[in-house]
Amino acid sequence: MTAEQIAQKYTWHIVITRWFACWFDLIILFLLFLIPLILNIDISSDFFGIWIIIACLYYTICEGYFGCTLGKLISGIRVVDNELNSPGFLKALIRTIFRFIEVNPIIAGGIPAGIIVLTSRTRQRLGDRIAQTYVLRIDDIIENYKRQLPTEEKFHE
Repeated sequence: MTAEQIAQKYTWHIVITRWFACWFDLIILFLLFLIPLILNIDISSDFFGIWIIIACLYYTICEGYFGCTLGKLISGIRVVDNELNSPGFLKALIRTIFRFIEVNPIIAGGIPAGIIVLTSRTRQRLGDRIAQTYVLRIDDIIENYKRQLPTEEKFHE
């Protein structure tokens, strides 16, 4: 099965899982933002820009090469391309750019992304559609790989 075929079977429950993963990641990034303040380190006006770059790198590297951020990992979901592989740098970067619009905690806290995912037949937000990526449960990916393994009968033919 392709990622699209697996994603078409998902109900609204995947939105809750994705939402939890999203907020987990946002909390991690927010805590990184607070560290200099907690440690009483004088920060420049450039710090917010540096924090945005760190956030972009976090999402792009984690999702592009590992298929998941810490939030997705603990939620049991993974970003994949249609062949169920990690999406790579470019697709992850596209997702990240659109994330700042769709999942911005200041602008409705991910509600636009949730609505888009709910109305999508393949449960994709806009960034996923443009990058041609899918967010799937890790268990479904593993189960799909198991189904593709050769059985003993095939070895004896």
